[in-house]
Amino acid sequence: MFTRPFTSLGWIIMPLMLIYGLITPLTYVIIDAALLLGIASGSWTTIVLPVLVFILVDMVYAGWGMYGEKNWYKLVIAVPLVRFVSRYIAFSVLVYSFVTALEGSVVSWNKVMRTGGVRDLFAKMSSRVSTNS
Repeated sequence: MFTRPFTSLGWIIMPLMLIYGLITPLTYVIIDAALLLGIASGSWTTIVLPVLVFILVDMVYAGWGMYGEKNWYKLVIAVPLVRFVSRYIAFSVLVYSFVTALEGSVVSWNKVMRTGGVRDLFAKMSSRVSTNS
């Protein structure tokens, strides 16, 4: 992994996966819990301001990336909602993966079993069309 042909995997991709795939989704939940606790306890000004600055910075660099798009400002307005929803999806995937790894169970691809029912469906549809015409 750290040898010559695979140096980008070992020195770039693996640390990024560790940071953005494992550590960041765990901290989002802690930050949101601290925000809700601060709002409930009344000391929300010290917690809300950094969260608002983070959302503002997030919107600025998202707007910078989407500036050439048509109606880019509508996309930038949706950034906080998308970030809020996606962080919990990432957290739930992380927890599910962690529990599955601890159990040692085999995870399937969730593929649909083929039953051959499509041929019967087309036969029924063609018989309806021929009787109606």
